[in-house]
Amino acid sequence: MSSNTVTGNGYGFYLGYSSNNQLLSNNVSGNGGYGVYLASSSYNTVSGNNVSGNSGPGILLIDSSTGNMVSDNVLTGNAVIGIDVYSSSANTVSGNNVTGSDIGIEVDDSSDNSFYHNNFVDNTQQTMLYGSGPNAWDSGYPSGGNYWSDYVGTDVYKGPGQNVPGSDGIGDNPYVIDIDNTDNYPFMQPWTAAPASFVPLSGWTMDPLYTNAPYFLSSGTSDLFLRLDATDTNSRVTLSNLDIPKLGLSDYTYIDVAVSGTANAKILLRFFLDDGTGFDVVWWGSPTALDATKFNLNPYAGRTLTIAYVALMSSDGLTASIDITGIIFVATALPPVVPLSGWTVDSSLTNAAYTLSSTESSLSLELTAVDTDSRVTIYTVGVPTLNLGDYDHIDVAVSGTANARILLRFFLDDGSGFDVVYWSDPATLDAVNFDLSTYAGRTLTVVYIALMSSDGLDASIDITQIALVAEAPPPEVPLAGWIVDGSLTNSPYTLSSTESSLSLALDASDTSSRVTIYSVAVPSVDLAGFDHIDVAATGTSNARILLRFFLDDGSGFDVVYWADPATLNAISFDLTAYSGRTLTIAYIALMSSDGLTANVDITDIAFIATAPPPVVPLDGWTIDSSLTNAAYTLSSTETSLWLELTAVDTSSRVTIYTLAVPKSDLGGFDHIDVAVTGTSNARVLLRFFMDDGAGFDVVYWADPTTLDAISFGLGPYAGRTLTIAYIALMSSDGSTASIDVTQIALVA
Repeated sequence: MSSNTVTGNGYGFYLGYSSNNQLLSNNVSGNGGYGVYLASSSYNTVSGNNVSGNSGPGILLIDSSTGNMVSDNVLTGNAVIGIDVYSSSANTVSGNNVTGSDIGIEVDDSSDNSFYHNNFVDNTQQTMLYGSGPNAWDSGYPSGGNYWSDYVGTDVYKGPGQNVPGSDGIGDNPYVIDIDNTDNYPFMQPWTAAPASFVPLSGWTMDPLYTNAPYFLSSGTSDLFLRLDATDTNSRVTLSNLDIPKLGLSDYTYIDVAVSGTANAKILLRFFLDDGTGFDVVWWGSPTALDATKFNLNPYAGRTLTIAYVALMSSDGLTASIDITGIIFVATALPPVVPLSGWTVDSSLTNAAYTLSSTESSLSLELTAVDTDSRVTIYTVGVPTLNLGDYDHIDVAVSGTANARILLRFFLDDGSGFDVVYWSDPATLDAVNFDLSTYAGRTLTVVYIALMSSDGLDASIDITQIALVAEAPPPEVPLAGWIVDGSLTNSPYTLSSTESSLSLALDASDTSSRVTIYSVAVPSVDLAGFDHIDVAATGTSNARILLRFFLDDGSGFDVVYWADPATLNAISFDLTAYSGRTLTIAYIALMSSDGLTANVDITDIAFIATAPPPVVPLDGWTIDSSLTNAAYTLSSTETSLWLELTAVDTSSRVTIYTLAVPKSDLGGFDHIDVAVTGTSNARVLLRFFMDDGAGFDVVYWADPTTLDAISFGLGPYAGRTLTIAYIALMSSDGSTASIDVTQIALVA
């Protein structure tokens, strides 16, 4: 039964003692009782239905209903209960959106059911359990559990134990329902169906063409174990798998592999693509190196995987083994957002007619104004409960009518608040990157948006994103996973290679003693994006270090060449000569200047891009009509702010302003640099206001040439923050004048 509209009945669908049916893509709404009722019925599929506004529970499984699949349904506003499982077992409930019921899901006297990949949103009570035994509320890692809108956990760890640094979209703490029922892997954001993002660990087979020694293989759902019974260092076993996700690699950033193995194991992990080419994630590397690798997929955007190979050899000709527990394709997480759906009108702060559309993809608000005091105000408590110290700024994507004026205000857990914009033009808000550094340690609680009209006529806005953005840390060479190169080592050594420290000691017997280590887990980034390498290192005074990188064109460079660790610690190695190239491998070698024991401890190898100075954006400037008395032309783009005044006399003037100024303490900067050109008769005023209400003029009716040459000192304004910038243009001779500004930067 599919594609039916069932409304206004006692029950929507009723199946009693019935099996092997399919209820697909039906609209089941406004019925007087249950939406879908399955009694003593098994092995049915209820999928893709819209079940909403029914007077009873949306979907009920009752009286020993077993083996049913309830998936991908949308259940909204059903009375009392969204989904109810009563005295039933072995059912699977997955991929459903359950919203706006008194109880999202109720499980009574039922066990051995599976509930995963569901979104339980804004139900008065998400779950209710009576007399039920254990049920599964997730499908393991990395597949995950469910999204619960009242979950308040954090996401700073990943992995099956959620104890490895790095976020994965899954909460670090379980969502506990009762003593027997726990979602171990709750999602931080609503679950959406996506192609599988991991290579199955089952289904691998031996490739006889590339296998020449006995082996043991165990390929299951949770791990891939491979043992090579080597007879010499040429012994090899190779596996292949065609059952890999046919992923478009444009959707993913890197490959993460979870693997352990014997110290003598050497692994090749190779993928082939739909154009016949391929790439190696690791080429005869150790399990430790592969486990630490995050293989960059950006060069393969637009291609699709077709086959995967794993090969195992032994470095010493003895038995070697590996155990792989995950091969995962990772997409860089989207920034947390303030949901666009679920906004509510605050009638106490609204005095005019309005139209509100609040959906997952867009927040549209229209004000039917009667004068310039008309206002509509909306709010949401559905804000991400995040520590603002983890984020740098707020990005807002918005458009609207030219007469719209917007207030966007956030309140915090300590009762204070801040305005991202205060009665601004939508163009200004769209250009704002609001600095969050002042609010570290605080958490959002509620967000308000208010809309007014500058001319008393109808005004509207359309918001498509309100995102909290964290700047990515600089890419680093992992300190874990380094391997000794036996061909370049001639003395005893001690190596400790962990996530936080790379320690190497050489038991030297003379000044020619040496130990060499390497890593292929280098960031696969275009060096054009970085200025220098920073290394944090300490060591004994007799230690002499070589740090060498090789590039994708086969060339290489030495950051230091047999230098004292103190020299390495102080260096910032210039990368500009290597623009356009990519790292492939890193080597560190240690010798001793006096032939005695020497050691080095490295805690960071980072690639740094010098941040550009904060700037006043050139786009988003707005005319101040109260300070403008002549015709003008304004072009305000990302690269240029061009303003022309059609003067009629020397008192003609046009004034523009922006609120999108850097919200940084001026004490951190020395001066303001302005790049501008203009006609010789142009006279410019550039004025800034600060958070204490005071202001200052960078130039006061000056020639553009003067403004272009000036570096305005900021020393007297330490401790204050910019709030607004004004530019005004007049003409010294009463004829047309123009200016073109290409930079307004705060320089430290």
